[in-house]
Amino acid sequence: MVETIDNREARDYDLAIIGAGIIGVCAAWYARSQHPQWRIVLIDQGKVGGGATHYSASLDLPYGHTPLRYQLAERSHELYLQLRKELPDLPIKDLIFYGIVSAQNAPSVLKQITDSNATLSPDIIPALLNDYPQLILPAGTTIISGAAASQAVTNDVADLLAENFAATPGSSVIEHTKVIKVKSADNKFELQTSGGGCYGSARVIQATGPWKNEIAGPAFLTGQNTRVKKIVAFHIHHQPKPTDPLFYFFDDDAFLMPKYEAGYWLFSFKCDHWDVLPAIETLHIDNTDIEKAQGILQKYYPSFAPLCTQGRVFCDLYAGDGDPVIDQAINNSNYVFAGAGAGSGYRLAPAIAEEAVNSFL
Repeated sequence: MVETIDNREARDYDLAIIGAGIIGVCAAWYARSQHPQWRIVLIDQGKVGGGATHYSASLDLPYGHTPLRYQLAERSHELYLQLRKELPDLPIKDLIFYGIVSAQNAPSVLKQITDSNATLSPDIIPALLNDYPQLILPAGTTIISGAAASQAVTNDVADLLAENFAATPGSSVIEHTKVIKVKSADNKFELQTSGGGCYGSARVIQATGPWKNEIAGPAFLTGQNTRVKKIVAFHIHHQPKPTDPLFYFFDDDAFLMPKYEAGYWLFSFKCDHWDVLPAIETLHIDNTDIEKAQGILQKYYPSFAPLCTQGRVFCDLYAGDGDPVIDQAINNSNYVFAGAGAGSGYRLAPAIAEEAVNSFL
């Protein structure tokens, strides 16, 4: 059942999830499967799958450059495969993956790829350059291949999961309802909304991404400092072929991904613009973004550099150590924050959500 009116009588739930991006929706999905008797509500200030989830590259790559991200990437890959079996209509397809990296850095990068099929493959370079003559491999570069990657063809995986969740008994999805304060009362939490509504819940998962600090709630155990960073991905308007691969440029923390159905390539790179407001309408692509993106493309795929002029811009939450955060409230383990995907929220979402739900056990 989907409700959109903010002013309604108080209701009690076993679990309330604040934030219906990919992490929040996955949390609802796993909580429902593990606790079929619970009454669960999923609440969002906008629409399901909005915010960072809507603008995400929706790339699942079996890669994690820290121990925690490695663990989460490995588990999320397994969970996405499971979801695709349970919901075969999810718009997810496999991608051929080529990792481009200096020979010096290749051994360490290979250890950070969770797929055991990944190998150093310098022998395929001649064939790859023959198939993609506009691709440039700098001197001393090698190739990693064999790892399984996938992408969401359209950014509605969260929407479809939420629809399936809402169709199960005891499940509610409430959109356009902004939770502004959470307080403890009588062994439960009271979620107060901007429209004067109030919801009671025995447990809460806050999955609000870059809007983390807009809810007045309990302090968390680790007290990790988090910051909001701008993310930019350019649309290279050159029609990919259905079989074109993902090129991941590890030395530059950037990737070029074919969006065949949409008719362009997506070029994502590291943008160092911190402490922005978590509002899409306040963000824009500037000359610094264009110059940095074009500089990276000149190195690897120079024919695409002049096409790097427009795209998507949004923001995400980053923790100080770069790892996602799954953090319980001080003195109350039934309130959990789950997020800080640091631009990899889609990739790591199922495992982050699963751990958040399991933290209540």
